[in-house]
Amino acid sequence: MCESDCFAEMRGDPNLVNFIERCVKCAYCIEDYGSHLPLCPSTEYFQFASYRPPGRLELARALIGMYDRVKFELNMNRVMERFYSCTLCGACDYKCRESTGKSPLKIFTEVRRGLVNMGVGPHPAHRALLQNVLEYDNPQGMPREKRHERVADLNGGKNLSSNASLLYFVGCVPAYSDNVPSHAANTVKLLLKTGTEFRLLPDEPCCSHVLIKTGQEDIIVDYLKEAFRRVNEAGAETVLFTCPACYRAFKHEIPRILGVEPDFECITAPELLLRLIDEGKLRLNGRRNEEVLVTYHDPCHLGRYSGIYDEPRRVLESLEGVRLVEMPRRREASWCCGVGGGAKTAFPDFSKRTAEGRIREAQSTGASVLVTACPACESGFTDALKTQQGKNGLRVMDLIDIVVQWL
Repeated sequence: MCESDCFAEMRGDPNLVNFIERCVKCAYCIEDYGSHLPLCPSTEYFQFASYRPPGRLELARALIGMYDRVKFELNMNRVMERFYSCTLCGACDYKCRESTGKSPLKIFTEVRRGLVNMGVGPHPAHRALLQNVLEYDNPQGMPREKRHERVADLNGGKNLSSNASLLYFVGCVPAYSDNVPSHAANTVKLLLKTGTEFRLLPDEPCCSHVLIKTGQEDIIVDYLKEAFRRVNEAGAETVLFTCPACYRAFKHEIPRILGVEPDFECITAPELLLRLIDEGKLRLNGRRNEEVLVTYHDPCHLGRYSGIYDEPRRVLESLEGVRLVEMPRRREASWCCGVGGGAKTAFPDFSKRTAEGRIREAQSTGASVLVTACPACESGFTDALKTQQGKNGLRVMDLIDIVVQWL
């Protein structure tokens, strides 16, 4: 048993202890009872009880010393694998809060943090992410000077040092991922087309969301302070985050860790698009000769984490010739793309299989386009479509990309 006090904070929280102790293993957290389909990706892929939310709660009980009358030894490498083979999608959290008001997700993230602090975590695959962020300001380890390369020619060098009230925070995935090469460029095109004054941050940092979710938040406090300072001192009234993870980091996670509040409004792409439509600035005049059938995937960090469900659907419904058909698992019960929580880095096959399951669900609707509002989801789905299981003509598009086609 772990005799370290790395879990003392958890052990001292009576609400967490009470919940861990009283989980009745009802399995309500692993299935969507509306569609009768699975909700927990790791349960579906790994099968064993220790990979299920209730099984992880039992491991958490052991880690924080609640089995005080039982003598046993924990294989910490196996414990680490159980807690990191999870996308932290929040599906179990949604189901458990619905029935008990409790949050297993908080326990799982705190355990990751404890494992890192005791030297067991993070997963070996996640250690390079930390060094890359500290050295290059991105987890991919790409040169800083390439961060705005995809949008440099579009704005003609303007807006980089202007006093525009809107700051576009590009993010690491849109800046560097080969799977979403047009995301940042299309965002800039849309802003320019609508006459929206904006600027970029020349020394844009990493939001560090993946490091926070892999339990490394205590290691990166100084980096988070500097990242927050760069964005906050830019003086923008509003910061646009087209990546939901970046949005969550600056709106919720960094303020929680540092005990500060941003001096700017955080806004997501669907919220901005809907605002521009309502203000008459975004006129979607595109025409299509035939109906385009699309289905929408709710990203975990935009949906369950942030409660943004209606805005992207309203944007899609404003596109002439587009008909939205819903998947069986949607909104709070959305199936995860498989990328989050560091899962794609540490468990690529698990991540790909999870994405393939969502693609099959999208195909079952008859839609020709799977739309999401998260570049990380788009990247995961794009990789899955490269496999034989994911083919059959389905296209994956971000909400920004499909809107640009209607301008």
